[in-house]
Amino acid sequence: MDFSDYLCKTRFFYGLTLSQLSERIDYSIGHINDIEKKRKPASDKFKATVRREFPRNEAFDRFLYAEKEGGHLWLMK
Repeated sequence: MDFSDYLCKTRFFYGLTLSQLSERIDYSIGHINDIEKKRKPASDKFKATVRREFPRNEAFDRFLYAEKEGGHLWLMK
């Protein structure tokens, strides 16, 4: 999974819109959308900001595992 996929899944897991994520991490909606759509790579600073604001936890790891095993939970909303 590349970072753009990780970002999309993180946003879905936490139930955030692009606007809400933008406010939480102080990056523009356009910048976030470009990364999610793979139009631009995420910088190390951006990655660190996302990981600091949304640290991995057991529930998120279970969510990622279920998705990887074919649950596609993040697409079912």
